[in-house]
Amino acid sequence: MRWRRVGRRVVNAIRWRAMRVLGYFPTPVQAAVVWLVAPKFLMGVAVVVMRSKEVFLVHHRYRPWYPWGLVTGFVEHGESLPCAALRELWQETGWEASEESLTLIQTHFVSSRELEAVFAIAVPPEFPETIGPSDDGEITHGEWYPINQLPDDFTPSQRSLIEKAAQDLPDIVKTVPINAD
Repeated sequence: MRWRRVGRRVVNAIRWRAMRVLGYFPTPVQAAVVWLVAPKFLMGVAVVVMRSKEVFLVHHRYRPWYPWGLVTGFVEHGESLPCAALRELWQETGWEASEESLTLIQTHFVSSRELEAVFAIAVPPEFPETIGPSDDGEITHGEWYPINQLPDDFTPSQRSLIEKAAQDLPDIVKTVPINAD
């Protein structure tokens, strides 16, 4: 495990130096190199955190139009989908869960280049009522909302994911129509 971390540091140092050298080239050359080495397809995860008739939403700092949303993120190289979901849950809420507690509810295309796997998790009572800012500054705070009273600036495309999670976790959540306003 230690060598893996050392290897990542070396690779990151090489990338950093390559990007510095790339800065001396004209913009069209920079764009061509970035296009060649950048991933052409992205895999993301979303986690619907639920209890009773409530969903836990986080306020994202870098989303100006719809800052409220689900716990989301991208899958890192070599990472499985459940592991990515658990990592994002931990990074954005500070709460650790087990892979067995996740339920895959659907996969869908967010765009032509991004596929998202959506997981649902029913959390125990010790899950926090609110959270403060995340360590990386991506999340300003998070709190519980009734699933039929989501905030106005909630990401519209994620409403259907909450409905699907409510149907797939019948023991925890009774299906309640979500406001479309």
